[in-house]
Parts: sequence; structure tokens; C-alpha cells
Amino acid sequence: MKINTWLMVSYLIVMALPVAVFIFLLHLIQSFDKERDIADYLEIQSKTNYYEEVLENPILYGNPGPAGELQTELSRLESLSSPDVSFSIFDREGNRLFTTHSDTLGSSSTEEVFQHLYELRASYQTFQYKEPVLYNNQIIGFYEIIFSRNEWISGVEKRKTWAIALFAAAFLLIYWIAVKLVAVKVATPLKGLMEEMKAFAGGEQEESALSPDRKDEIGALIRQFNEMKQELLIKQNQIEKEQEQKQFIVASISHDIKTPLTTIRATAENLFGKMQQENKGLRSILEKADFIHGMIDDLSMYSLLKSNETKFSLVQVEAMEFFEMLLSGYEELAEEHNCELHLTVSAEGSCLLHPKQMMRVTDNLISNAVRHTFSDGIINAGAISAGSPIPEWLCEEYRRHPIFQLMDTVWLVIQNEGSPIPAEEKEAIFEPLYQLDPSRTKKANRGSGLGLSISKMIIEKHGGHIEILSGEGSHTAVVCALPKVKEGAA
Repeated sequence: MKINTWLMVSYLIVMALPVAVFIFLLHLIQSFDKERDIADYLEIQSKTNYYEEVLENPILYGNPGPAGELQTELSRLESLSSPDVSFSIFDREGNRLFTTHSDTLGSSSTEEVFQHLYELRASYQTFQYKEPVLYNNQIIGFYEIIFSRNEWISGVEKRKTWAIALFAAAFLLIYWIAVKLVAVKVATPLKGLMEEMKAFAGGEQEESALSPDRKDEIGALIRQFNEMKQELLIKQNQIEKEQEQKQFIVASISHDIKTPLTTIRATAENLFGKMQQENKGLRSILEKADFIHGMIDDLSMYSLLKSNETKFSLVQVEAMEFFEMLLSGYEELAEEHNCELHLTVSAEGSCLLHPKQMMRVTDNLISNAVRHTFSDGIINAGAISAGSPIPEWLCEEYRRHPIFQLMDTVWLVIQNEGSPIPAEEKEAIFEPLYQLDPSRTKKANRGSGLGLSISKMIIEKHGGHIEILSGEGSHTAVVCALPKVKEGAA
């Protein structure tokens, strides 16, 4: 059954339940009423015959009699009355002369006295019986007897209680069945489907445990999900094959270019050495060869890092000793570009790093800092660890960045003085082949555009995080957060 049909049936049952209970209650009352009718009539008839002797006494209706007899008869009526029986006496004009209960239910008005004579009238709470009193063939008054229907009311109340209890039981039963059916038909399969979606999004490709043979909307949803999963797997395999082909092409082209490029550079070096003097043409050849070689190297490294199977063999190093070595040797590069390089190393503890790849990251970051620093500007580079004071040369605004709130971390920080990076460029600066505005650099000979992308991937392969901090001032900082080896860890 389709879920829509099942829900409509459920709604119909819930809506019909009160009507069914009402009909059942009405049937109980009617059947009980039929059972009590004859018994009540016979009982009331016998009681009425018993009371007639007193009620038909003419003295009660104003006829003269012995002194004190009227009061005696009224007292007798009072003694015969009870919470279940009451009496009322009317004169021939319909005026009430006497009643045993002033608050009697169903007491009659003057107009009603002349109606329904000799009829036993039933209401919910009482039976009423009226009869005229004759004396010398003339009507001298009327009497009315009212009987309470206590047993009948008690029976009706019991049946109403049964009907309410039946309604509550039926409601709870239908609710329980609906909850179970919702769980079986909707909640459980949807939960399973969501878990399979989450697993598939996480890369798991296990066989689906959900049955696609269901004939409802959930079954259609499961079938559509399975079809989508198969289509995605096919496309994923195609993309992986295309990626492998691209990597193969890049590696092949890089290899084919490197071989003649190495020959060109070796020949140029040989010629340059023989000439015993500086030759601008040969120096240009060497510089261009180095530039092309670097671009090819970046392209090969980028292709390698994009592969999910590439993993680094990390070694444990002492942070202080390693970062002092890592940051040294860049002073001459800064001097060639009219900059000053200041170093600060206060890192403590140990880190798991790949030294060669960290050297590549540092080369990329300091080279970028040099290219984008004003003439006579200052470049600050340092390595600090959690718990160590942050160097004063780092801008106050950058010190409050959330990256410096990480625990068990070593930060490699490089800050330069140059034009700020616009916010729209900060979002795309780590994208491959992205180049900043040439006006921000001091040389037209820029890099391959892969340096920051490669640096980001290398840091992330170490389990770290890289961030560019650039405000409205003239300072831009690159922060690499690398995890430390926790004390006591093997």
C-alpha cells in the first residue's frame, strides 16, 4: 500500500472513531431504556395506585372537612415524599396549592397542568404523571407525581463510562498501531537510507541493505538513490581515469622537457665557465632555464600532491633546532631585493615533519614575501609554539586570530611589509595558477602560480592548517599551524 493511501485510511479511522463510539453509546442507552421501560412502568403504576388514596382526598383541593384534617393529610403527603418521589397539588384553575419539594425537577407551570393528563412522561431525570381529581362528577383539582429515575441515570452513566473507556482504549490502540506502522513503513527505512547516504558521501561503497522492491514512495526513493549512486560511481571512475591520464601526461611532458632543458643548462654552464667572464646572454639562458625548471618541478609536485595516494614519510624532529635550520640562509635573498630579514625562533617540543617538503614550503613563502615587500622593507620570519610569547613584530590584530588559540601547535609565521591583499583575492589566493596583481610585485618575473597551492597541500598533508592574514595596513602574514608531538606519545 502506498504511504499516501495508508495515511488517508488512518485519518479516516481516526475521524470515524468518535462517530462509532457515539453510535455505540446511543445503542447502549436505547437497549437499556427498552429493558427498563416495562419494569419502570409496572413499578410506577403500583406506586401510583398506592398514592391515589391520599391524593384523591377532596379536602386537599379546598373542599370543607373536619377541623385539622387538611393539615393531617398534608403531613401524610410529606411523610410519603422522599428524594425519589414528590407530589404537587393544583386547584381546578391550575394554581399550585401544595408541593412537597419547592425545587422539584420538572415542576409544572399553570398552562402545563392541563396537558398530558393520564400520561406517564419520561425525561432524563424523572417520570411525571398527572391526573384530575373528580368529586360529584366535577373536576376539583389535579395532582402530579414526580418519580426520580436514579437507577436509569446510574445505568446510563455506567454505559457512558464504558463508552469513554472503549474510546480511550481504541484511540490508544490505533495510536500504537499508527506509531508502529510509521516506524516500519517510514521512519526505519528513511533512517537506513540517510545512513547509506552518509556512508556513500564518506566514500564507503558497500552493498545497499534496503529493499528496492517496496511498492510505495519509500521504495521509489530507494530505487532512485541506488540509480543515482550507480551513476555517480560511473562518473567517479571516469574522473579518476581522466585524472590518471592527466597525471601521466604531465609526468611525461615534464620528463620530456627536463631532459633537453638539463642539456641546455649544462652546455650553457660549460660555455660560461670557458669564457672566464660574465656574459649576459649566457646568464639569461641560465636564469630562464632555472625558471622553467622550477615551473616544471612545481607542476610535477602539484600533480603528485593532488593524488590521494601520496603520503609523506614523516620523521620526528626537535622544533627549535629544525626551524632554526629551516629559516637560515635567506638573508642574501632579502639583501638582493633591498629587504631586511629578521628571524625569531622560540618553538619548543617535537614535530612529525617531512624536512624536504617543509623546505619547499619555506622557499615558496619567503620568496613570495620578498617579491611583495617594499624596497627597504622588513620581513619577519619565526617559529613559535603554544605557550611561548607571540613576537611583538606580529600585528596586534593578527595575534587575536583563532589560529593562535590552537593547543599542541607550532606556528611558522612569515610577515612582510607590502600592499595589503584585497578581500576578494584572499579567497582565491590558494587556487592553482592564481596570480596576484603584477603591480604588487617588484619583479615581472613571477612564479608559476602553484607555490601557495603546493604549500597549502603540503601543510595539510602534515595534518596542519595555513592562513593568510592581511588587513588595511601594510603588513601581510602567512601562518602555518603544525601539530606537535604530545608528551608521552610514542
